Amino acid sequence: MDDMSMNAMVGNKSGNKGFKPLVSEGSEISEASDVLENITDSEEIYHITWVTHNSRISERMRLYKVKIGEPIIFSDEDKKVVTEIIKKVINEYSIKFINYIVNNDHVHIVIICKEEERDNIVKILKSKTTYYYKKIFGIVEKFNLWAQKYNSSIIKSDEELVKVINYVKYNDLKH
Repeated sequence: MDDMSMNAMVGNKSGNKGFKPLVSEGSEISEASDVLENITDSEEIYHITWVTHNSRISERMRLYKVKIGEPIIFSDEDKKVVTEIIKKVINEYSIKFINYIVNNDHVHIVIICKEEERDNIVKILKSKTTYYYKKIFGIVEKFNLWAQKYNSSIIKSDEELVKVINYVKYNDLKH
């Protein structure tokens, strides 16, 4: 794992909602257990991904002949900057997260929230990262850092959570 990944650094305690202690203290997965301990009955764990602007072309975009510009592809330095920006936004808005990673053309994040809060949390993460990114790089014109949509899936079991945490944590090795 490199420094483009951020994990909730926590101890080894039991979680709610049927998520048991995942593994022994000091393991890669035990880092999520404090966050899991604080899940309420109305919250879910979501694996969320979104892509940079114009980096992926959907069937809908082809069908409606949407004008496609240059894709935004992050350099290693950009990934470090965006990682720090997301960390700042998470802290600023007290977003419950387990881990995240910024890749060249997309982001993975595992968050804990109520279903009705999910869209707004993603909107905050995407809009605030764009705001800070523009500020850091002195971009004054209209600028879209991210594509409009995002993907989301609910994590329903310990086994799935372990897989997703590792998938996110080591995703940069895949790309």
